[in-house]
Amino acid sequence: MNMRLLLLSLLCVLSAYPLKGQEMNPFVKGGLTIGLFDGTAASDEDVGHVGLNVGAGVRIPINKSKKLFLEPALVFISKGNVYDVSQAGGKVTFSLWYLEAQFDFIYRCSVGKHWCIPFGTGLYGAYA
Repeated sequence: MNMRLLLLSLLCVLSAYPLKGQEMNPFVKGGLTIGLFDGTAASDEDVGHVGLNVGAGVRIPINKSKKLFLEPALVFISKGNVYDVSQAGGKVTFSLWYLEAQFDFIYRCSVGKHWCIPFGTGLYGAYA
């Protein structure tokens, strides 16, 4: 499984090589994740586990109008939840940490002079 993640990461990096004449813009992204679970074992007192996502990538314009972009990125993500299991006399906490390689195509639709709305689709692979 480690070899697959390495190959996917290498694919993302090498995919930018044919576009080396293009203007490439590195970026950093991050935020919070909240894991919520609505299952039969969960009670109303269950609280979501706040996690984190941090990553970096490159934004590569594909066309001359700079509205269509290729965005390969590597992101570290943590998720989880906390459950109150009163029948068993305690709480159960689980956390999931994983690395995700993303390969997205983004279309940026201009709204006004300084704003845009991005639409995207892509592939990703993750290793936990």
